[in-house]
Amino acid sequence: MKKEELRTAIQEMNTYQFGQKKELTNKLSKVRSYVAKQEVLDMVSKLDKQIEEVKPELPVIPQFVADFIKGRTVSECFYYSYIMPNECNQETYEWINDNQTETARAILDGYTIEPEQPKTRQVLVKFFDNEEYRTELTEESAKELIEFLEANKHE
Repeated sequence: MKKEELRTAIQEMNTYQFGQKKELTNKLSKVRSYVAKQEVLDMVSKLDKQIEEVKPELPVIPQFVADFIKGRTVSECFYYSYIMPNECNQETYEWINDNQTETARAILDGYTIEPEQPKTRQVLVKFFDNEEYRTELTEESAKELIEFLEANKHE
């Protein structure tokens, strides 16, 4: 039974199924295991909160790893990456090899995908980072340069 089904079943319990309130109170006083419906609902809510507190954070993995592990078990993933390395590219192989725990957790618990870094900044650093011509760029001037390069890249 799922927790929402449990909550619904508890809420739908008929409080007066034994008849009048006085008769119900007398019968319930003889039963030691009696718990009020609201108490049960409160216990379910507390248990829910405890489960949420214990839940670990999902590992953050790159998109290429997410594509590789999708639909695979942990053993299949490690089998393909180690025994049959031609099944995955070098970048995927290295990431899985360097991050085995995160890979296994991602397959078992789920994951979030790492946001891609903008490639234009990497190109700018390579273009301007040398000993003869070193250029300091502010964030604003870098954005202007990126916009200019984007606008003129087809020329």
